[in-house]
Amino acid sequence: MQENNTRLGIFYMLSSVFFFSIMDVCVKISSTNFPIGEIIFFRMVFGLIPIAFIVPKNRWPRLFHTKKLKLHFIRGLVGMLALFSIFTALKFLELATVTAIALSSPIFVTMMGIFILGEKVRYKRWAAIICGFFGVIIIVNPTNEFNFYLLLPIAFCFFFSFVAISVRNLSLGGEPVYIISLYFSLFGILASLITIFFSKWVLPTNWVDFGIIIFLGIAGGLGNTFLTSAYQSSEVGSVTIAKYTSLLFAILWGYLFFGEIITLNVIIGAIIIIGSTLFILGREKTLKKEIRPEKYSIQR
Repeated sequence: MQENNTRLGIFYMLSSVFFFSIMDVCVKISSTNFPIGEIIFFRMVFGLIPIAFIVPKNRWPRLFHTKKLKLHFIRGLVGMLALFSIFTALKFLELATVTAIALSSPIFVTMMGIFILGEKVRYKRWAAIICGFFGVIIIVNPTNEFNFYLLLPIAFCFFFSFVAISVRNLSLGGEPVYIISLYFSLFGILASLITIFFSKWVLPTNWVDFGIIIFLGIAGGLGNTFLTSAYQSSEVGSVTIAKYTSLLFAILWGYLFFGEIITLNVIIGAIIIIGSTLFILGREKTLKKEIRPEKYSIQR
């Protein structure tokens, strides 16, 4: 039974990675014609569709009931900052570069856990954290001409660490995943609408652009749904490794759709980052610490 659950969890994780990678491609394509705020608006609106299918029937009459509205607001705020950062990065940077840096998010979550939650981390995990940051530096490659946009996926990881902590607190407070996702989507819709005053929104003028925008939202919603299912079906350690196939998808789609060629520094940096996060995961298992799914997930 456990083996079957693990296989199912890995299947869900691979499905999540696939749909997130497709969403990233759609974001990059759409960003040439539409402002980021408008893209996020459609991501949130059409991302509600998959959420609707996982809400239990008995919850619909009191769908918006919550006692954690303030915490939902905090999660929504930092989540939107993370989303704006990663979507803008996708517009200006190569897919593989953005994906590789984003994979370092568990390292940032571990750091924030130390300073915000007072978690105890000994020298081995500190060494892994430092190595992970070294991997990020290699990808950024400060010896070359400075590229401001390389700071955006780093900002995503920083904001995501607060997302992970707020999601954990919401979950411990009894909020189901679909309610957390629902409030984030609603907050995202309202927040993205504000950008209409600061950027020129353009309605899709053809079915291709409109189709990409719609699928962008649905793919993002499916990515989060499958991600949740993966961690519900199996242990975190069993399915997390499958998450790193996101880099392979980024390399493949980057080459096929945008003619991008991954550079050596991105490969080396990604290997160091993945190794560091897996070491942190392994140490947490060895020390029999509670392994939190939201720490190792990358939600968009």
